[in-house]
Order: sequence, then C-alpha cells, then structure tokens
Amino acid sequence: MDTIAINMPEHRVRQGECLASIAKTYGFADWQTIYDHPNNENLRHRRPNPNVIYPGDRLFIPDKQQKEEAGETEQRHRFRIRGARITLRIFLRDMDENPHANKRYGLQVEGQTYEGRTDSEGLIQQVVPADAEEGELRVWFSDEPGSEPMIWPVGIGHLNPVEFVSGVKQRLENLGYMTGSDDEHLDPITRESLLRFQKDHGLLVTGEPDEATRNRLVEKHAGT
Repeated sequence: MDTIAINMPEHRVRQGECLASIAKTYGFADWQTIYDHPNNENLRHRRPNPNVIYPGDRLFIPDKQQKEEAGETEQRHRFRIRGARITLRIFLRDMDENPHANKRYGLQVEGQTYEGRTDSEGLIQQVVPADAEEGELRVWFSDEPGSEPMIWPVGIGHLNPVEFVSGVKQRLENLGYMTGSDDEHLDPITRESLLRFQKDHGLLVTGEPDEATRNRLVEKHAGT
C-alpha cells in the first residue's frame, strides 16, 4: 500500500502581519474564518487574544467557499467587494497616566491622512486597511499658531505576545518606558524600566517580567 502525503495549506506569520492582513492576502473578508477553523485549535489555545499573534506562528488556511448571488442571465451586474479593514487604537497618556485629551493629530497610513482630536481618554481610533504595516503620527500639544507637532512612527500589526520578552519591551515602550535592544534579551535598560513599572503600579519590585507584571502590562496596554 502506497502512502500519500497531503500538504495542508499553511501560512507562517511574518513580523508586521495580523489576522486581518493574512485573511485579506488569501481573499477572506473575515479573519475569523481562519482563526475559528477547527484546524487552528492549537493556535487559539496558544494565542487566545486574536489581536496578538507572533512571527513564526503557523495558520491553517481553509478553502474558500464560493458564494452565489442571484442575477438575471444575459444582463450585466455589478457586485461590490468590501476591502478588509482593521481598527487602529492609540492611547496618548503622560507618565502619570493622565490622558492627553482633545489634542489635534494627523495620522498618515498608506498615503491617506486622517485628522482629528483625541477623545477624553486620549484615544485615537481610526479604521485603516488591514494590510497596512506602518504609519506616522503627528500630535500638536499646543493650539498656539505656528506650534510644531511631535512625530512618532507607528508600527501596525507588530505587537508580539506578552509571553515573549520582545512583547514586554513593546508594551513598556508604548507606555513611555525606555528599553534596550529590540530582541528577546532582557537587557539592563529594560530591567531598569521593569523595576520602575513595578514600583509605579504597586507590584513586587523584582525587575523580572513575572506573571503579575505581564498581566498588568496587558491591562495598562488597553487589554492587548
């Protein structure tokens, strides 16, 4: 009896990808079609938060199901396909966690500029293309004529799970704490920031990314 190997369609996650961008790549309008598939049960167990996946994670890609739409024959019909979109959320807060409310901003993503003001919680919330990977944020902290904005690069889909040292570093940086090298090494600068974060939030001060510290980082990082 011959043994036949069947290669199941699989995608290995790359840095900067998220479920929405992967779904768009394979022609799915809804990322849950991939994430909720029974063959991705192990992934859901390891990554219970679908907003945070890690480079190297493997995703089973199911076959697409054809959808039939009624339309009279011998006539032309126009169907609109919705482009995949995700909601980008950015909180602006100072070191004392006070929100930068009602601040004018300009967010540029994929050549499109979105303008507005932060809400009472210091939140910027904007729908952007699912496959966007980076952008630029400009914030004016003064409404005085001629005032210059502060500028930050924005990585979209680059957040690693908090179980990894790199994910700890990313959340510390986004919360205003300095970190060192951009890798999985717990360097002295990051350890010092962990000490500060733990002290600031009433945790046991160890300088280690223990479970309580990781949980608090996720809590302060808008639940991600």
